[in-house]
Amino acid sequence: MGAAYSELRPLGRELAIWEIHLRSTGKSPHTVKSYLHGVRALAAWLTDEDLPLDPDQITTSQLREFRPTCSCRRIRAVPASAPAPCAPATTR
Repeated sequence: MGAAYSELRPLGRELAIWEIHLRSTGKSPHTVKSYLHGVRALAAWLTDEDLPLDPDQITTSQLREFRPTCSCRRIRAVPASAPAPCAPATTR
């Protein structure tokens, strides 16, 4: 944890808490890694687009716009309609 989260303020603290929660509820390490990767990818995209990182300010339309730009969809050509998580290790 630590340094990686500090770059994602205001999400950093929430990500750290969420990671602890995921691990404490028995999620597999791969699931935790996948979930966190997806949120970090979203945060990076929001930052690149000069959009707010505050979860209360993120809109559904912004999430829809992000989804097709997700790197796992570009690399693996997963259709935007597929409910795939954004993680390089995920296979179908």
